Amino acid sequence: MKSKKGIIKLRKSICENAHRIVIKVGSSVITTAEGLNLPIITQLAAQIASLRQKGKEIILVSSGAIAAGKRKMKFKQGHFSLPQYQALAAIGQGDLIQCYERAFAVYNQPIAQVLLTKDGLTQRYRYLNARHTF
Repeated sequence: MKSKKGIIKLRKSICENAHRIVIKVGSSVITTAEGLNLPIITQLAAQIASLRQKGKEIILVSSGAIAAGKRKMKFKQGHFSLPQYQALAAIGQGDLIQCYERAFAVYNQPIAQVLLTKDGLTQRYRYLNARHTF
């Protein structure tokens, strides 16, 4: 088992040599009990802007729309049906993308969103359409 320092060193080495970096942030990283965690999103934008200045291509994969929707609707944790999750994601997505827009605007970094589903990646023509987005 590698030490935490060893893992950090390995991660740094990989990032230094990579042209394209995919960063995945989960809901627990960018949300709090009160809603979207603006300081964390702002720090994330700063780090990504720094990587882009070094010539890195960054793809940010972000969760958080459902969590933002739950908080906006003042729903407590619980189990929801698929249509309810889809509605919560639709409600929260606007707030989420707006937070990212504000955070990246400070660095004159344009953003875009691509919403992907499993079907969008398993059917060849849909996969190619998504791939051409990047």
